[in-house]
Amino acid sequence: MTWHKLVRLIWNSIGPAVLLLWGQAGFAQSGEEEITYAKHVAPILQEKCQVCHQPNSVAPMSLLTYRDVIKGSKSD
Repeated sequence: MTWHKLVRLIWNSIGPAVLLLWGQAGFAQSGEEEITYAKHVAPILQEKCQVCHQPNSVAPMSLLTYRDVIKGSKSD
């Protein structure tokens, strides 16, 4: 996954809240570390979003899996 696709994924699916948390986490800004969904994004979603973003819950879409996030990030 490229950096641009990851940024688009985050922005389209859960927006500025994740970007704020991401900045606070202290990830390398110079590209020293490859950013991955499993290592960097999923833990944030699990801690902050999945309580509401799961099937048959109050949020409009599930964010339990990578596939759910991708599906939710696509515009109709």
